[in-house]
Amino acid sequence: LAAAKGCHRCGGKPHCIPRGKVVCLECFTHGVHKAARNVLTRTRSASPKEHILICFSGNGGSLALAKIIASVRAGVKGTPYGLTVCHVLDARAALLCDEAFGRYKQDVVASAASAGLELELLELTGNDVDALRACRAEKGVTAWQDMREAVRLRVLNEFALARGCTRLAFGESASVLAARVISDLSKQRSLEGSRYTMEQALEGHSDLRIIRPMYDTLEDEVALYLHSAKLTPALLPLDAWTRLGMGSGSLNDLARDFVALLQKGKKGSVPTILKSIGKIEPYESEAGAEVGEDGALGQDGAALPVQPQAGEPTHAATCHAETHSPSQRSVGPDGAGKGRAGMVCQRCCTQRASVKRPKDGARVCKECFYALLEDEVHRTIVDGKLFRRGERVCVAASGGKDSTVLAEMMTLLNKRHDYGLELMLLSIDEGISGYRDDSLETVKRNQIQYGLPLTILSYRDLYGWTMDDIVAHIGKTSNCTFCGVFRRQALDRGAALQKVDKIVTGHNADDVAETVLLNILRGDVARLQRCTQLTTGGDRDEAIPRSKPFKFSYEKEIVMYAHFKKLDYFSTECIYSPHAYRGFAREFLKDLERANPLTIVDIIKGGEKCLVKGTVKMPSQGSCERCGYISSQPLCKACVLLDDLHRLKEKRKGVIEYESGS
Repeated sequence: LAAAKGCHRCGGKPHCIPRGKVVCLECFTHGVHKAARNVLTRTRSASPKEHILICFSGNGGSLALAKIIASVRAGVKGTPYGLTVCHVLDARAALLCDEAFGRYKQDVVASAASAGLELELLELTGNDVDALRACRAEKGVTAWQDMREAVRLRVLNEFALARGCTRLAFGESASVLAARVISDLSKQRSLEGSRYTMEQALEGHSDLRIIRPMYDTLEDEVALYLHSAKLTPALLPLDAWTRLGMGSGSLNDLARDFVALLQKGKKGSVPTILKSIGKIEPYESEAGAEVGEDGALGQDGAALPVQPQAGEPTHAATCHAETHSPSQRSVGPDGAGKGRAGMVCQRCCTQRASVKRPKDGARVCKECFYALLEDEVHRTIVDGKLFRRGERVCVAASGGKDSTVLAEMMTLLNKRHDYGLELMLLSIDEGISGYRDDSLETVKRNQIQYGLPLTILSYRDLYGWTMDDIVAHIGKTSNCTFCGVFRRQALDRGAALQKVDKIVTGHNADDVAETVLLNILRGDVARLQRCTQLTTGGDRDEAIPRSKPFKFSYEKEIVMYAHFKKLDYFSTECIYSPHAYRGFAREFLKDLERANPLTIVDIIKGGEKCLVKGTVKMPSQGSCERCGYISSQPLCKACVLLDDLHRLKEKRKGVIEYESGS
């Protein structure tokens, strides 16, 4: 603001910079009012007795909405529509102290009064309060928040119908709706598009609809509006927030913080998320076990430790583990409980447990852990029908933990289960000094250890550039885009040289879940479902099918497998990856996993169910006019990026010649 000359609209005194543009106070207020007014106009019913019920929660969005609707209503010519403002006192379920609850009630009334509104208070029944408190105690904050939302909506519906209201107005901003998308995806809930739009029909109530006038307003704009209008939202007392654990790891809170971070780092993230959901067909939620905040399943989802079946070897890879509460004490063969130091394997009940599986919390010995993970991968291969006997399969080898464990398992399972595959290694040299040259030495050692033929292709040979050259020209902002596009094409070209039938990559469950999130964040719905498929490609003769045997294997388990087996792998991170946009999704996924380990699989399953609406135009598959590679455009992405690099190189060369000549 100090450097700004004036409002970009009227030239007035700078007040704030929403969405990257400087505006004055009058233009900012007018913009927020206009956005809400447009939604009110577009969602207005044909009923001559229009009546709006504002669902006033006391927070920023509902307070701003109440102020805006009141001002808009005052400016309507003729008979204004009816307006009622009410607040559901669901805080009773959070505040155990009557004195604290009384203070909060006063704050809510005062907050509404600051916007010049009279407020009606709706009390919850004793049964609702007891149910909410029991939910918080037994299932955690996430389940409590979801139940609280459902109870509040039911109470508001009943009140609105009794008053003859035609619209329920919620103060949910675009940021809140985007966070709901991410949260619902992490819970494997149905991505019902109307839950994230400006208008939502209520089942069984044709005369009553939900509207969201703040749909086109971001959360930081709501905060600026409240500050400018000098409005004070009502908040729960600090002791109630602390007791509830609000903001301390629930899936809803994590999603909200993630969206706020995204919007700050990349403008346009929130509208892109909402636009993506608008292109997806809603699907049915999967009924599953309730999951607590610590990731442990409740009683309905609890499963006994899996024991080897009669007659099978103790460590045979036939155990299909489900779930087991990490807090449950292990039970030995004689039924006696064991302490942490003497805990025995929950599978074989003989060896000392040394591994706690991140996915389900089961405590197993090393041998049983190997058997469980190897059997999981084998089941993925068999159930997905990834290979046929006699096929030539290349393992995409980078020297990292995933590809090294993949080479180890493919070699082991090929012999153990007699797949009849001819395996080989394929590695791509991106030309990253201090990283790829060292990891390639690991790949060469893996070649000797597993006795597999190795082919190495370099970016320089294929494209005439190395990643070091590219970064020197473009900087560290978009280098992962170049590397990803070039590497995908290089793998296909290398596989064609090896004349293989299939490519297997080390993408694990964490990678797949990250990609699902990224495709929603980028609005790339065309790739949303494809990224969760076990095998991609193969639709055209030029496309060699790629498979992900680790699709349901967690990254932590792969790391533990490599560590305990003392596999030879390269563990240094790429020197350019810290600047990748994928890092946002990766960190968020780790936070989700800490809150609930099953979230990773839920996101993958949610991505599998995301079908693009038939009305959305999808790109058609073709071939690049220059190199012949698969492309939906006249030129493939690699050729487009190479043209950009050549233009940048020529421009830079001209600048250098000009400066040296002067």
